[in-house]
Amino acid sequence: MFTSKRMIWYWIVLVSGILIFIGAAAEVIEPSASGIGGGLAAVAAVRLLQGTKYRKNEEYARHVDTAYSDERNMFIAGKAKSWAFYITLIGLAVITIILFIAKRTLYAQIAGGTLAVMTAIYWITYMILLRKY
Repeated sequence: MFTSKRMIWYWIVLVSGILIFIGAAAEVIEPSASGIGGGLAAVAAVRLLQGTKYRKNEEYARHVDTAYSDERNMFIAGKAKSWAFYITLIGLAVITIILFIAKRTLYAQIAGGTLAVMTAIYWITYMILLRKY
């Protein structure tokens, strides 16, 4: 689960996040990038802590391995992804219609374009998986 390669990757993300945060704070790069840098650093730090706990605590490692390989959890995670995608599509459709009614054409086109791209990606992956399974 937490291989050496993955832990090295988290260290790289942590350092990158810190550098982005510092660069934004010093206004070397766009100041709004500080949120991205802080978010990257925070997520990487949490994953590094989890990886350390996973490697040092056998009981925790067994619990995590079981949770990730459990069919019920995998089914629920798949359903959650499916619902999140569906809700996002419906939300984008509603936002697109509202923006067109409000005469915010550019924003409506962006939302509608995003909706179209997401639908196209869904259709392509569906066709690929249809052939695979």
